[in-house]
Amino acid sequence: GATVEVVDQPVGSIEVIKTPRVASVEEPGADVTFDLSIINTSEVAVTINSLTDTVGGGEPVGVTTLTPTTCSLPVTIGVGDEVNCNFVRSVVGSADEVITNTVIASGQDANANAVSAEADAEVVITPDYLELTVVKTITPQVVRVGEVVTFSFKITNTSDKAQLRITGMVDTLVGDLAGRGDCKLGAVLSVGESYSCEGTGVVREGLEGLHRNTVTVRADRVRSEDPPAVKGDTGVVLSVPKANVAEAVAPLPKADVYGDDNAWALALPRSLGAGKPIPIKGIFGFLVAGLLMIALGSLRKRAAA
Repeated sequence: GATVEVVDQPVGSIEVIKTPRVASVEEPGADVTFDLSIINTSEVAVTINSLTDTVGGGEPVGVTTLTPTTCSLPVTIGVGDEVNCNFVRSVVGSADEVITNTVIASGQDANANAVSAEADAEVVITPDYLELTVVKTITPQVVRVGEVVTFSFKITNTSDKAQLRITGMVDTLVGDLAGRGDCKLGAVLSVGESYSCEGTGVVREGLEGLHRNTVTVRADRVRSEDPPAVKGDTGVVLSVPKANVAEAVAPLPKADVYGDDNAWALALPRSLGAGKPIPIKGIFGFLVAGLLMIALGSLRKRAAA
């Protein structure tokens, strides 16, 4: 009788390689280009007629519908051959989050057998560079104990692209600035925008001398999903650098000085005597007064003798 040899038909298979052109993007995210290779690893031609991509836990999207993309369907791949294309996806997330992107290619071989393969690619979300500057001024800079000092603050968002919300303002002399004067928390600053406010403080007894006080401002990133009154979870704290630290001078108590630009009066400290100040004109007047006091002292000594 006749002999019939049954030969198995080859079954198609493919391999998919997906590579992001960048390994990471700054928070909150950016567009990323992915390079895609589909390789025919079988001994029969295959035709790819479906190509979808998923970012994170999102819905699959047809790659050929993306803009921009160089991928097109259907595409037939010969034995041992491959096709290459690329497409762009928006990758968004929070700092230190790893976003997994999955592409799935499917179709059939020349014998109508189904073929399918998928590949993952990871993109890390890195913290965005946050920065703000603070300028502080004090008026007046020379005061006496008990006098009021006005502190003025100007806070500027100097970040590259992050929107910031002011969530803390503390001064080493005044304390918590929230609610002092017109200073309030919650101001939202876009890149380059500034917030200004001022408050007051009183120089208390025991604080005589030169004082250097520093304001510390905290600002957090504003996220699109945040309620208006909720701060972001990535923040920056900046203490004013030494060059921007304002100084307040509260000198030791001295004898009061009376008069206008041309007339001076000297009041002796209470520990040295009592009485009203004696008007004296100019520096020459001080010298004359000194000589008079010496002469009076001599006369008193002679009278006593």
